[in-house]
Amino acid sequence: MYTGIRRYPIALLLVALATLLITGCGDGLPRRYPISGQVLLGEEPLGSGFVRFVPPNARPATGRIGPDGRFTLTTGQKPGDGAVAGQHVVTVIAYDESRPGTFTSLIPEIYNDPRRTPLRATVTGPNDNVVLRVEPISQEAPAATPIDTSGDEDPMNWE
Repeated sequence: MYTGIRRYPIALLLVALATLLITGCGDGLPRRYPISGQVLLGEEPLGSGFVRFVPPNARPATGRIGPDGRFTLTTGQKPGDGAVAGQHVVTVIAYDESRPGTFTSLIPEIYNDPRRTPLRATVTGPNDNVVLRVEPISQEAPAATPIDTSGDEDPMNWE
């Protein structure tokens, strides 16, 4: 009996390989780029806290700020996997960790709020030199770009 499978095994192998190439072997999430950098409080490294890059329609990326002010972003899928390409609202959260149980912010609260923070970033590829500057609490933080939240539109959506 004739079967096409036995007669054309190479053709079937090529079709299977083409299918794998078209569908890919990724994790099904948007492509992420490694992003790291430093947070400065005025001109000095901010020694603790978290940085968060919030894109309009994808998983946010977060990084812990080390004693030298450095951070590396991750979406939580893999350590250091970075952030998705595109525009991001950037928040920074930093509390005094020397007194457990208290939550005294080391920076103006405006940087904690994605609707008010003046920090923005555009991710276009890998970058290990991102510098984020936040103003000390004693100085007035820069004003955020106003976002209209009176309508039904999502204020995080730039489309």
